[in-house]
Amino acid sequence: MNQQILYGIIGKGALSRHLEAYFSMLGIPFVVWHRGLGVSLEHQLEAATHIILAINDDAIVNFFSQHQFLMKRTVVHCSGSVYDPHIPGCHPLMSFGGGTYSLALYQAIPFVCDSGCTFNELFPGLPNKAFYLTPEQKIRYHLELVMAGNFSTMLWLHARSSFINEFNIDPSYLAQYLEIILHNVMLDPAHALTRPLVRGDTATINRHIELLKNNPWEAVYKSFISCFNSGACNEIHS
Repeated sequence: MNQQILYGIIGKGALSRHLEAYFSMLGIPFVVWHRGLGVSLEHQLEAATHIILAINDDAIVNFFSQHQFLMKRTVVHCSGSVYDPHIPGCHPLMSFGGGTYSLALYQAIPFVCDSGCTFNELFPGLPNKAFYLTPEQKIRYHLELVMAGNFSTMLWLHARSSFINEFNIDPSYLAQYLEIILHNVMLDPAHALTRPLVRGDTATINRHIELLKNNPWEAVYKSFISCFNSGACNEIHS
């Protein structure tokens, strides 16, 4: 790797923490800046050649425009939903929680980038695979991730809570159930959905809805039933 490259990471959230861990594992030099440091952005990142905006989506465009210093550097943001013609974006296709991951996992994370930019120029030294999307594709891509990731996480957290607080069953037993569901979704999508939806077990469905009466999850359950009945799930079989 070119030893003159120095990354500047802006932010102190989960993404910043994981980038720091990844770069450290690869021996890639970097420096971090966030508002809590008490030093100016320009002073902290003066020697940085490549700057990563690991900040909230809503702040990216304004932050970039308010700091002329950034326009003299190679800058990239990591939002999956933001598109701006002046700031290239590369979104790591991964969920970043607490703790850090292994080097092998970090290297296996693909980056989904704005069409027209070049991943290797924005992230020199990283071996990760990159895909490129148009602005129209990008927001749809992010929508799919939010629905599949965040929404399903809410459902699994709800189930986990019930196993602990109501059924007194170790929630770790849910893991193998989740693993098989994921296996079927990836390798056998035509048969991933099971009863009561597929078999039209309306009596069971109605009992479920009755149990959820006056509960916020009632609307969630009904919305999934509505999507299924409308044929919205037919496209997932390919």
